[in-house]
Amino acid sequence: MNRNQKPATIYQQTLIQIATPTSVGMGFILPKWKIIVTCEHIIRGNAEVVVQGQNGKALAKVLYLDTVLDMAFLAIPEGWKAPDLELLTLDNLETEIPVWIAAIPTNSWQEIIQTELVDTIEQTDKMTYLELDLPIVSDQSGCPVLDTQNRVLGINSAMYNINDSFSFALASDFLIQAIIGYYKKIKGIENQVVTKCFHCKTLVAETQLLKKECPYCNQFLEIEIENYEPEGIARTIENLLKQTGYQIKLARKGPNAWEVNQGSATIQIIYNEKDGYIVGDAILCHLPEQPNATLYEFVLQQNYLLKGLNFSVKDGSIILSVLIFERDLNMETGAILLQNLFERADYYDNVLVEKFGAKWLFEI
Repeated sequence: MNRNQKPATIYQQTLIQIATPTSVGMGFILPKWKIIVTCEHIIRGNAEVVVQGQNGKALAKVLYLDTVLDMAFLAIPEGWKAPDLELLTLDNLETEIPVWIAAIPTNSWQEIIQTELVDTIEQTDKMTYLELDLPIVSDQSGCPVLDTQNRVLGINSAMYNINDSFSFALASDFLIQAIIGYYKKIKGIENQVVTKCFHCKTLVAETQLLKKECPYCNQFLEIEIENYEPEGIARTIENLLKQTGYQIKLARKGPNAWEVNQGSATIQIIYNEKDGYIVGDAILCHLPEQPNATLYEFVLQQNYLLKGLNFSVKDGSIILSVLIFERDLNMETGAILLQNLFERADYYDNVLVEKFGAKWLFEI
């Protein structure tokens, strides 16, 4: 790894977005150890999860679960590559230094932000946390804390938060211990999920849990896998996406949320159960560095001409949207409305880039 490379570049290459039908979060690749590291609470109840980063989007198998440390390992999808990251231990750690963490995900989710490592705190559970001068939200859980030399200092988790002024990350020492313990345990049983007993802290392979109890301390222990089945409007949306040709498991993006690609456009579908409407946002492209009047005139003109769709600008991105009330959603009307969004998105992103100087999503 080139230590002179900017931390932002390394961070973006290793950062992973993680999604299940019920939660979203982050993780990061450790190629040397052939794992993606994330938080256990993000992927709980799933045998595989959706991972997305600069290598693309794929399903990743769950390998290791640790409710004690709130840590989990996933298999790296075949063909994925990323720079190796050094794990820095507390013995070599300085405080009051600048560090990097992932920003709250937006349309440009790979953005990172700089904060300060204020101090280290050892809790009564004998675990040491890094105190950062910036709060985080649950969507940022699982992202690494990197110093300016691209070394991993810890793992962020919103589960550790105690106020709105600071955040806390588990020190990398415990990640190193977990990796060593995991690889010792899987010798000869590479295809099994491994979990840590919450009571005795011993690692247990899934074939040792036939009685749903830890074989070492006899306390209750199981690897719970939930067979997710959508209901109501969520089921209708998934049937519509399936009918359109999308792979549903890859499309799921947390509770009542889905994300698919149509050409170069990214389309996000969110069902607001409380208010009873479905929003489909097609993120087409980014505004040019110096937006011109003709671009805005074109977008406003299209808003007047389009039926059932409208343009907007958010976080520097041009978005084409459809709004559907749940009472109006069925397989027939939904198919027409979504298909119209998909087709128009595939058309307008080319027009905006080629005629008005907008930037493709992958150029940012």
